[in-house]
Amino acid sequence: RVYGQNIWLDKLEATKFDDDFINILVGADFITTSRIKSYNTHKSIFTFNTTNPDTRLTIHSSDLSSNQRSPWLSAGRAHVFNNWIHNTTTHGSVAGRATRQKNTNFVHRGNAMIITEQNVYENIGTRALIASTDTGVGIFEGFLESVNDNLNGQASSGNVTFNNRPSIFQIPYAYTAIPNAQVKQLVKSEAGASSSLDSGR
Repeated sequence: RVYGQNIWLDKLEATKFDDDFINILVGADFITTSRIKSYNTHKSIFTFNTTNPDTRLTIHSSDLSSNQRSPWLSAGRAHVFNNWIHNTTTHGSVAGRATRQKNTNFVHRGNAMIITEQNVYENIGTRALIASTDTGVGIFEGFLESVNDNLNGQASSGNVTFNNRPSIFQIPYAYTAIPNAQVKQLVKSEAGASSSLDSGR
């Protein structure tokens, strides 16, 4: 569980988790996750932040094959790039969530905005990219913008939103996204705690 700010989670691996592998929770901001490998788990990355609905999150270079939440953003801004998201039984990346979480007192506030860029989505159970309004009062919405993604072999770019925003937010840092044709090779060699990057060290 991640509560702090300016945190970088790198080269982690998990399997057989019943719930979320990475929970980004109350007070978290400026979180980066990279080279994550999650497989045979129920859920991978979930951001739910009641105190800071503008949580900023980056997810890149990861191999995510959990059943769902790859990632699921309740509120805030996420840049998701160069990931291989595959073999899910439900959905891929989701922006937006119900106002009140089932069976808890947590209330979700704020819009959820995801830019998903140069990712590969394969064998997704329902939909790879989903944006939704909350199911409570209908105030907060999810916005998702696809930039040069690959969905089951098909190119994808455009807005997956309710009001078809032309742009969600400006990415506030310099980065280099490789073409999605190279993503699977990248994450197979680099993601996880025992990747090839560890050899010879």
